[in-house]
Amino acid sequence: IAHAARIFVCVFLIAFWFRWVVGIDMASSGSGTAFSDLGLRDAALLLGAAIIGVPVARALRLPAAELIGPMVLSAAAHLTELTHIAPPSVLVSAAQVALGTMLGCRFIGTAPRELTRAILLALAATAITLAIAFAAAAAGAAFTSYRAEHIILAFAPGGLSEMSLIALALKADVAFVAVMHIARILAVIAGAPLVFRWMSRRGR
Repeated sequence: IAHAARIFVCVFLIAFWFRWVVGIDMASSGSGTAFSDLGLRDAALLLGAAIIGVPVARALRLPAAELIGPMVLSAAAHLTELTHIAPPSVLVSAAQVALGTMLGCRFIGTAPRELTRAILLALAATAITLAIAFAAAAAGAAFTSYRAEHIILAFAPGGLSEMSLIALALKADVAFVAVMHIARILAVIAGAPLVFRWMSRRGR
């Protein structure tokens, strides 16, 4: 519940910030690709990356295999110039609808009191981490070629899939956002056991 609430609050605040502060409407800022622009070869390459990438990523035990596997294969196809096309904007919008529905379904069976407490805690924690992300993004934008709002997506405490999908809708560098979140996940996986072990020893 805590992690689901954190992602829910983060996605809500990020979407609100982009729409009302930055002035970017994610609903109208898709990739701009129409189905009519998608040739058979391009469609086959993108569909192949989606189908083959998932089992390959699962076999390699990569985090968020459903996202990382297809992303790596799609990146390889674009880097080798086998295709230059982006997914149709209709599919991007459909993915956003599906993702929002999945986020809501994570709260099935949760008592209202427990959900309210989780949302309040997530709101406080997310506000703190987002403030740090905003500060880091402002500093990063001054020394790199990335825009501040794109760095915010990379540093935001949201999920890998959620932030990558928002980056795709905003035409941001999805690879940059995804790699930063993968690095965060790996750092947590590697560092959390060490921190818990240290805390356990201190507790004794």
